[in-house]
Amino acid sequence: MRLFEYEAKEIFRDFGIPVPKGLVVRSPEEAASAAKKIRLPAAIKAQILVGGRGKTGGIKFANNLDEVVAETRKLINKKIKGHKVKSVLIEEKLDTQNEYYMGVTIDQLSGKPVFMFSTEGGVDVETIAKEKPERLISKKISVSRGFFQFEARDMCMQLGLKGSTLLKVSSILHRLYKVFIGYDAIIAEINPLIITSENEPYSV
Repeated sequence: MRLFEYEAKEIFRDFGIPVPKGLVVRSPEEAASAAKKIRLPAAIKAQILVGGRGKTGGIKFANNLDEVVAETRKLINKKIKGHKVKSVLIEEKLDTQNEYYMGVTIDQLSGKPVFMFSTEGGVDVETIAKEKPERLISKKISVSRGFFQFEARDMCMQLGLKGSTLLKVSSILHRLYKVFIGYDAIIAEINPLIITSENEPYSV
């Protein structure tokens, strides 16, 4: 079963993975009410069960209340890759200093979970592997043994993370694996995980 973005973020929240403040709405009127409860500027994100929304106009940005309402009106009932948009996520837009990709899936050959981590967030993992393979590392994991904090830190260190950023990002790597195992998932990913100017990580 695939999850909408807002559903996945509710799970992330439960596992201690930071996510921006956001509310799901189904009309421009609900969007206006939601925008008053979160900090502007905001991202308006179509909730559909397909990837690549950003490249097809499924994610908009708004600096004020009028723009939130207008962009929501444009998205509601729009078709994106054959999927009709019935709801959007109104979410605070955070400043971004760095973006990372992290994901856990099942390796087709070994049948084991494989963890992937990259300093190139915001694009799909296939593109990263093809265009910038030196910025992507992977690690196969034994389900019976598990995935430890020190292994998460080691993955971050291999890609040059240091200090508090290393500790915060590796903690989220570890928590994402807990989500993957806890929900018996086929894939669990964060793309992107951003680091703000205040050095705080968020799954956006």
